[in-house]
Amino acid sequence: SLTIGQFQVAAPPKKCLARRRRGLNAMGGHIDAVPSKVQNGAWWTLASCMSMMLIAGTIYGFSFWSGALKHAYNLDQEHIEMLAVASHIGNYIVLDSGYITSKCGPVVGMMLGCTYASIGYFVLWLAIQVFPNQVPFFVLVLMCALFGHGCGTIDNAVMTEALADFKEYKGNANGCIKAYYGLATATVAKIYNAIFAPNTAGFLLFLSIYAAGSGCVFVPVVKATRGLVDEPLKRVKTKFRVLAVGIVTFAVYFFVIQLLSEHINRKWRQVILFTVILGMASLFVLPFQRRRRRSAANKGQDTAEKGASSPEVAASAQAFPPTRNVTGFEMLSYSDFWIFIIVCVIGQGNGLLFIGNASQILSALAGQDMRLESHAFV
Repeated sequence: SLTIGQFQVAAPPKKCLARRRRGLNAMGGHIDAVPSKVQNGAWWTLASCMSMMLIAGTIYGFSFWSGALKHAYNLDQEHIEMLAVASHIGNYIVLDSGYITSKCGPVVGMMLGCTYASIGYFVLWLAIQVFPNQVPFFVLVLMCALFGHGCGTIDNAVMTEALADFKEYKGNANGCIKAYYGLATATVAKIYNAIFAPNTAGFLLFLSIYAAGSGCVFVPVVKATRGLVDEPLKRVKTKFRVLAVGIVTFAVYFFVIQLLSEHINRKWRQVILFTVILGMASLFVLPFQRRRRRSAANKGQDTAEKGASSPEVAASAQAFPPTRNVTGFEMLSYSDFWIFIIVCVIGQGNGLLFIGNASQILSALAGQDMRLESHAFV
């Protein structure tokens, strides 16, 4: 303990001190400016997180493979919609995943999310390809909820980690990750078209393998490189601008591919696959920087910029004073939480559910199958 005047302040427990030395709080994030042990490790983490978000975004690709499930089990449209709703319930209700992430850290959450998604997709593939019309309907519902829960768990853990590593660039990090998340369905659809088409059920096996591979490859990278970004302000802003331009370029590229989809043969699909893989791999260029000789004055300027906050951050700090962490039960007593539930879950969630299944509903009403590109485009 430490005596200050007439007051005696108890020293924090050794366990708390140990956690502070690691730069971790109860949420598994960073409480101090603790850069990664790896040079530009925060960018390695961001690239790995965005790669895992491709799996999280496939929650809106239900219409890709629901036709195969419908034919294998002679399901009507009402039962298909029940499966779709189950996947979205699993995606949005991730209170358990949030608790695990807060107690054990985002890395554990990412691993669990990849595991859930891989198991869910794999069992659904088995139900279609190996045991057609033999798996009980409630098991199909559970597996849809499980892969959806995996997608939501990945989203939860990735955003927790990214916002901690880029705490002064939260808007940039959140915007780029969510934009890439929005392109997830179209991205994996291009991979499917070049490799698996027209075997729709094979798409499930691909998703299962990719989810498992993400857990084995990207999660260890995050664990080894996670840490607060430690680069000059100008360089960080430039990288985010380049990343944003790249995402928008790919969105336009996918739009053009959709318009020309009827004229694209298998050979060109292989070329498209190469460009998509190249685009995915380009995320891992972010950690690298051009080496150049700098004067002592420029080095001092970079050092000063590393500790400087952007004007947006300073203005935000004044407008929104810091708040304390609350428990899950305490959160339920806040009106802000219920407002977000209404807007994000009920409003946005229902809209995304309808958009994600619109092409599949159209197929059922029209009585004919649609091209997979149309599903991705919707």
